[in-house]
This record gives sequence, C-alpha cells and structure tokens, in this order.
Amino acid sequence: MATHAICDHCKTFVAIGDTKELGGVRYCGVCVGALFARCVGCGRLVSKAKSTRVDDSGHYACRDCRKQFAVKGYSYKPSLRFHAGKDEDLTAKTAFFGVENEVIASDIDTRNTAADALFSQEFLYAKRDGSITDNGIEFVSHPFTLQWAKENAKAFSPMLTPPGFSAGKWQASKTNKCGVHVHVSRSTFDNIDHQARFAWFWSMDQRWTLKISGRNDAGALRQWAGFESSYFDASENITRPTTRYRACNATNRNTLEVRIFNGRLGSHNNLLRCIEVVAAAVEYTRQVRDVRWMDIDDFAMFVSDRRDTYRHLAAWMIRTRQIAA
Repeated sequence: MATHAICDHCKTFVAIGDTKELGGVRYCGVCVGALFARCVGCGRLVSKAKSTRVDDSGHYACRDCRKQFAVKGYSYKPSLRFHAGKDEDLTAKTAFFGVENEVIASDIDTRNTAADALFSQEFLYAKRDGSITDNGIEFVSHPFTLQWAKENAKAFSPMLTPPGFSAGKWQASKTNKCGVHVHVSRSTFDNIDHQARFAWFWSMDQRWTLKISGRNDAGALRQWAGFESSYFDASENITRPTTRYRACNATNRNTLEVRIFNGRLGSHNNLLRCIEVVAAAVEYTRQVRDVRWMDIDDFAMFVSDRRDTYRHLAAWMIRTRQIAA
C-alpha cells in the first residue's frame, strides 16, 4: 500500500495522510491552506479563487453565502486605501476626505444586494448604522483627495444609485434620519486653533448652514449635528469632545467630521458640493486666522475667487444668489 503521493498542485512528494483530495485533485496540506478556506457561512471548504474575502482577517464566503456578510458591523474598520489624483503632488498637509452616506432600503434583500455589489471594487464598503432602521445601510468611502473625487466622480455611483434605485427601493433625503457625513484628515490643519476655527465655521451662521445642508427641518439638523453657542465652545469641543452629535464632530482621533448634510441619492453634483464646501472651509479657516473676521459673505468671496477649484459649490452659490454669475 502506498504511503506517499505527489501533490497535483505543487508536485511535492508527501505522506498520503498529509494530503486531501478535493474535486478529484490531490493537494498537500500547504496547498490546501493556500488555496482553500472554510466558508464563514456554511462551513464548507471552498476555493479562495471562487469565493470572496469578506474582511481583513482572512475570512472567506462562498457565492451562496457571501451576500449575508456584505454589510459590515457598525464597528468594522478596514485597512484604509488612500486615493490621490493623477500626478497630484502630495504633502504632509494634503487634505484627505472620507464620505459616509446613510440610506434606507425597502427590504433586507435590496440592502444586501447593494452591499454585495461592493465586493468587486476597492473604494466603498457598507456597514450597519445604529441611527437608522434594520433596512438602513451606511455606504462608506476610503480616503481620497478633492482632486481624485473630481476626476473619479463615477466611483461614488454605488452609494448614490445602488441596485434598485430606479425602482424606488431606496430613500434618504425624504427622511430626517439619514445624513451625509464628510470627514477630513486632522493632519491637514495647521494646529488646534485652525481646527477650532473650522469647527466654529459650521455654527457661526446657522441659517446658512441649514441651507447648505440640504435639510428642511432645523430641529432634525440640531438633533444629529448640534451647533456650538460660541467660538469658545467650539474650541472646547475640539480639545475635549463629549459627543459626536455636533455639526463638527471631534471625537474621532484622525479626522474631523462634518455631520450637517442631508442623505443623498441620485446626484453626483450634490455629493461633490458637500465635499467641496468642507474642503473650502478648511482653506478659508486656514487663511482667516481671527474668527472676528469670519462671516459667510467673506466666505462667498473666497469661493467666488476659486470657482475652478470649488465648481459645484460655486454653482450652488450662484443659484442661491450668494455670488454673482
């Protein structure tokens, strides 16, 4: 009786007890570990090449099971992939942004199908969010620069027009529960004072902030993104944050998060406007170092002088008669 056999994959001569036959092919233990994994759903041994890696811990799911693992848990933290524009010169101060878009599906299958579609690309993922219903989902991006966002606007399509969108199976802006949150890297700011000016920017003219947010309910805005009562309070929030439910959430270690915007579906232009106003506020509060000189009219002039950089924001400000055409 033979005691050894050749692995059909690597051609190594090994003890038969250390091999496994799968699909009529004999593999050694090393090749089994390299080529196969236990499906986290059904427990079957499946080919890694024909299954999907569902997290950064090396877990795989077969084609029949992967959809149920497409929506990550609320605390899921992937290995970040940073996206910069073509030939973009990056420095330590380059601003990287991230977007979260909270939306609600009509049913669980629609939600999971949209999340499952994200397995094929590396820019977005989907996770649960405690502030929306069981059918709710939060589409989250990996970090990107403003230049990259403008060059690759279609990369946001899965979070704006997910499968079932044309059939009316999604909602966002019609409910007060959904929002768009835009993160910006803390490393782009000059210092703590710059961060405090940025935080105060979103509270200094609350009527304007409500307008740019796209919401029609000031109460809902204050519920999810409360305003600061003074620059001093904004500064305190930066150094000693107590809650994430601020217009500018400072509880994250590496980012500041602007939480004011209504949920978005359909239009790329509206989402790009949200990103651009955050980017413009970073640079405006870098330039204006005294909050006593900060106001929305001055900010409008700042944007008007940089229309090519903030094209979608400038177009909105023209439509709302804040700057001249």
